[in-house]
Amino acid sequence: MAKPSSQRRPPPEVTVMFEPHRLQDDVLQAVYTLLVPVPRRRLPAKPALSVPAHVPPRQGGERSVS
Repeated sequence: MAKPSSQRRPPPEVTVMFEPHRLQDDVLQAVYTLLVPVPRRRLPAKPALSVPAHVPPRQGGERSVS
C-alpha cells in the first residue's frame, strides 16, 4: 500500500465577487426608501372653517330639481 502524503495542501483560494442580479434595481430602491425618509411638505396651520352644526330644511312646497 502507498503511504498517504504527509504534505498539507494549502486551502483553496476563494474570491468574493459581486454578481449583479436582475432584481438589483428594485431591491436597491426598496432599501433606499427604508433608509432615507421621503421629504414631505408641511402644510401651514389654518384655522378650521366654521360649519354650521345643523342646516334647517327650507320651508316651502316643492324642492327645486337642478
